[in-house]
Amino acid sequence: MLPLESSNTDVSLEWYYDSTSYASAGFFQKDVANFLGTRQVDQTILGIRNPTAGPRALEAAAALQDLGIAVDDTSLYAMTVLLSQPETFPNGAADYTGTPEQIQQLAETPGWDIVANESDPEYVFRTSTPDNNRSAKIYGAEFAVQHFFGETGFGIQANYTFVNGDVGFDNNADPNSSQFALIGLSDTANLVGLYEDDKFQARIAVNWRDEFLAEANRGGSNNPRYTEAYTQVDVNLSYNINDQFSVFVEGINVTGENARDYARNKSQMWFLTELGARYNIGARYKF
Repeated sequence: MLPLESSNTDVSLEWYYDSTSYASAGFFQKDVANFLGTRQVDQTILGIRNPTAGPRALEAAAALQDLGIAVDDTSLYAMTVLLSQPETFPNGAADYTGTPEQIQQLAETPGWDIVANESDPEYVFRTSTPDNNRSAKIYGAEFAVQHFFGETGFGIQANYTFVNGDVGFDNNADPNSSQFALIGLSDTANLVGLYEDDKFQARIAVNWRDEFLAEANRGGSNNPRYTEAYTQVDVNLSYNINDQFSVFVEGINVTGENARDYARNKSQMWFLTELGARYNIGARYKF
């Protein structure tokens, strides 16, 4: 794996039009090489072998077919065991009856387990593996403002961040092939109402994040995982008892919003996470 390399360009403008109020704008671009992504690889792992696809299993399947017996997991295992015990079943496949009693005997007799050996092929696993994908460009802008209304202690904060990239996921592409796409990119915005004085602080924040691609090739399916747009409301109240000691109470996601993830279209849901509201009460002491 090669290290991630990035050439960055950032430009920002800030205007402090009062002692506690300002407006700012920033623009950025990142040219990233050796971008770390994932790809799907079919490979053997640790020499793990598959006894259901080896010569013993193939012989058992052929014997079942010759007898006109359906080949399923139970009959295939039972016939494979039977053929491996010629002392007990000298007539081979002809001794197979498929009765519940015989199936139980073949499945539960100690020492008659089917253990993989060198004649069995290795399992092939489809795995997700890190990969140095192609270069990509990330660009965007961020805008912020903070304003306090005179000496009242009341104020507002607002910010919006736009971010995008030049490599996205193609939902119409062949699902048999893995794709490289920039993940985690989305617009975000926050609006905060606040009050502050020497003793008391209060904040209520509305936090929004637009839909974004969370995974490009989930598991072994080569399907994406998108997270839907999400809005969360948080509240925080704190009181300074003295210069060192303060108490607070906060509510996170007080409206109880849920999170939802889906695949190539919104009807293909991956997850629906019930987040619920969370509340904390605490104290802080500064030494």
